[in-house]
Amino acid sequence: MYNYNVANIEAKKLYNQGKYWEASVLYERCLFELADDTTHESNPFIASMYINAIKDKISCLKLGGNVGELPDFINRCRQMDIPDSFRQTLAYDEMIALYLSSSYTLAIEATKTIDTNLLTKKEIQFSKIINILSLNELNNWTEAKTAYRNYILEYVCIDSVYKYESLYNNFPLLKSEKKAKHLSTIFPGLGLVYAGKPIDGLSNLLFQTGSAIFTWTTWQSGYWLASLLVGGSTFDAFRSGGKRKAKNEVIAYNNKVLFEYKNRINQKIINTYK
Repeated sequence: MYNYNVANIEAKKLYNQGKYWEASVLYERCLFELADDTTHESNPFIASMYINAIKDKISCLKLGGNVGELPDFINRCRQMDIPDSFRQTLAYDEMIALYLSSSYTLAIEATKTIDTNLLTKKEIQFSKIINILSLNELNNWTEAKTAYRNYILEYVCIDSVYKYESLYNNFPLLKSEKKAKHLSTIFPGLGLVYAGKPIDGLSNLLFQTGSAIFTWTTWQSGYWLASLLVGGSTFDAFRSGGKRKAKNEVIAYNNKVLFEYKNRINQKIINTYK
């Protein structure tokens, strides 16, 4: 008990000073000390300290920006001998931590496994928000639209279904990687122009044209080996590079468009949580 109290007092000081990582380490020490106390199962006071140490450690990880460590820590705590009600609270926290750490598939699974009988109405509502946002991040638009529609019916207003559901009707127009590749094959630099990089496309056209002219002139001059090895390889390098860059630019464009779209609809979805 003495070791726990010393570690707990020091952890509180560090926490109040904003030294969340250092406090987190000491709270881990608190849990270690309490785990050796076999009376925590029957002693309400010890059990309360055990739960508080877990809560404080979670708070440190959140405020310290170590969200990536939260899911593993919470999952480990859920295996400990703690009251069922608190275990369900941890399950709720784990669901949020999984979403914040970009583990969207696991976050969706967590929303399905939490016991809603032990959660408040607001917590149940928020778990459904997490489910929708995770589906958005995974680009599961059909499931997300259905889940959002059900959410609006249950928590907002039946008459507003069409208004809110239309949020998913304005899906952005994305560009095709295959089309960019085909255009680059048909005409040098055209794939880059399609990808939204006209200057890069023009440069690629000039480089390929220059390589082709060099290959032709050296061949006509009788330097066949130089024509094939230098001119041919240079032309092929610029041609392949143009195709690859066009594809990468299309991917970057699509990612940017999707990122902006997700941010826009996610903010509107979050605004429906009251």
